[in-house]
Amino acid sequence: KRGVSRADAGDGRIHTRFARQDSHGAARLYARETAMKVERLFLRAKQHAPPQAIGRALLVSGGGMALDWRAEGDQALSLWDFDAQKRAEHGGKGLCRQRFFANIIISGLADARLHTGDALAIGGAVVQITQIGKRCFPECALSAEEALACPLLSCAFAKVEQGGAVSAGDAVSR
Repeated sequence: KRGVSRADAGDGRIHTRFARQDSHGAARLYARETAMKVERLFLRAKQHAPPQAIGRALLVSGGGMALDWRAEGDQALSLWDFDAQKRAEHGGKGLCRQRFFANIIISGLADARLHTGDALAIGGAVVQITQIGKRCFPECALSAEEALACPLLSCAFAKVEQGGAVSAGDAVSR
């Protein structure tokens, strides 16, 4: 048996505490700390152009990623959890692996329990979360039962509050 609780440390690290019963039935407590980090960056110059992997990007105040086709509005910047992106990329049968791309892939994002309005410091920039998750594509092959595992539930959209440079490997904090 296993019980899990998660708490935000306030600095971007997520503390996960869980208990397990050992082979003798005794409860053992474990703790794990998860830090958020930029794993990958992508830019799409035109709406239907393939996304290009980049090592560094400039986030522009009041918008999104410089030179990206959707660098305006409340959904100017898209963020996606690293593990969810890997699942979609490697063997996922949903349409998200063909249709959705995120500007910034972040490890630990799914564990962060973000809310609309939260601010994240990403590299030298600060973004504000404007939307959590995205609906599965209506024509997606995932059944209603599997939709709960849709990788798009682990994405978020944001607008840039304070511009700055972001690179792969940068820390992400609240």
